Amino acid sequence: MLKIVVTMSLNADLQKFLSRKNIIPELLTHAYNSSLTVSADLLSLEHHKIARAAIIACGDEHMMVIVPLNAVIDFSAIEALTHKKFKPVSSASFQHLFSATEAGCLMPFPEAYSLKGVVDQSLSGFDEIYLEAGNHTDFLKIKNVQFQQLMQECTAAEISIIIQADNEKLLTGKETFWNKIQLPGNDYIKRRMNQLHRLPAMPAVAVKILKVVADPEAKIADLASLIEIDPSMAAQVMRYARSSYFGYQGKVDSIQKAISRVLGFDVVANLALGIAAGRAFNLNSDGPLGINSFWKNAVFAAALSQKLARKSSLESINSGTAYLVGLLHNFGVLVLAELFQSEYYLLNKLITSFPYCSLYDLEQQLIKSSATGDKEAKQSMDSGEEPMLISHNSLGQWLMKYWNMPEAIVVANAEHHNPHYQGDEADYVILLRVVLNLLSSQGLGDLGDEEIDESCFQHLGITRQDGMQQLDLLLENSTELEKIATLIGENRV
Repeated sequence: MLKIVVTMSLNADLQKFLSRKNIIPELLTHAYNSSLTVSADLLSLEHHKIARAAIIACGDEHMMVIVPLNAVIDFSAIEALTHKKFKPVSSASFQHLFSATEAGCLMPFPEAYSLKGVVDQSLSGFDEIYLEAGNHTDFLKIKNVQFQQLMQECTAAEISIIIQADNEKLLTGKETFWNKIQLPGNDYIKRRMNQLHRLPAMPAVAVKILKVVADPEAKIADLASLIEIDPSMAAQVMRYARSSYFGYQGKVDSIQKAISRVLGFDVVANLALGIAAGRAFNLNSDGPLGINSFWKNAVFAAALSQKLARKSSLESINSGTAYLVGLLHNFGVLVLAELFQSEYYLLNKLITSFPYCSLYDLEQQLIKSSATGDKEAKQSMDSGEEPMLISHNSLGQWLMKYWNMPEAIVVANAEHHNPHYQGDEADYVILLRVVLNLLSSQGLGDLGDEEIDESCFQHLGITRQDGMQQLDLLLENSTELEKIATLIGENRV
């Protein structure tokens, strides 16, 4: 019997499994990255030759699906094949089955895990195939005949929808990508929305922080004592205070000093509040909507919002509130992942393929395609009923209200994609839109290529040059801010 001759992070059982198949893979190593897409690009691998695994479930029944990296699962094809309505499940819910791999990694070996498997037929047409190696630093390269050996117990079928990046016809043509997607209609949306009240309540420590913030008699020691009893939160606040981004030259060796000499009461309170609130949800790590990107976008938006608030001539804008507006503005994504798993899964793939589109526009396109492709929704439209539209904006607005957050946070969640908002919290909405526009030039944020009128800068009493200068300062310290974002993401439970 052949033995695996490459060194890899596989446990003995998986090595035996490959040996039984007489498979000797070639190991391709790259710099650590938790994104499978970025990892593939680091090695210049063709995405359509990478077999990516996902777990889907129907009740208590689980199944592994293997599709190319440049595709998404066609759940209507899965339903036609199995006569069951399978849904994607989060990696956290099945990670215990794959103790041999790092968190967020899933090797496409359904037989090794005693799972049923379905593999997309398109993967049979190449001389070589690339697989995850169970970690964030390696791929396995095998011949197609070896891949077929691994898949011999799987059902082969057309179960994927190929996504072609930067092809606007997929968004606008009559024979569009969207016409192949069959998402549920209004009744489904109503059922999911009825589960909003089953979402996690705001974590207890976040409630306590809110009470301190609302207390006009609260002292630095009151806030510090709350943070100090949470080691993870304390470590994150200390690291933030020590960041070169804030330019403090002295020694920061206590939470009280971080508050009084570096960050200030409002910023520390709001940072701690955001960290605590984020623990109520759990996201996958991969993709532009994964937990890593989520917190990177949040931390960058918060830091830049705070800086521009201090530059602004508007007395109505508080820099601490501005920080929290930036940090929490996309919390609707967490609700989306919790209640609309299929749509979240699909959006996570689409954002990579359509970088010029905002998250909001992609959401609306999905819902519209759902309404025109779903029999029940068509009947509703024929009767004059408009299809229900959901978005991370509306879901975030609901969550912030449910958690009794300040009105500026509620409105910023709801309106940051609305260029025409002129309500009571318009100053914060305009500030956030300016921040997201500046970040979009660096591939961050969720505005896509949406332009911001110069009047927005004028409203804040700053120039675009002021904004770019603050962005440059932020980018100079991006490594440290990314470490802070990673720390928050890794300590969310």
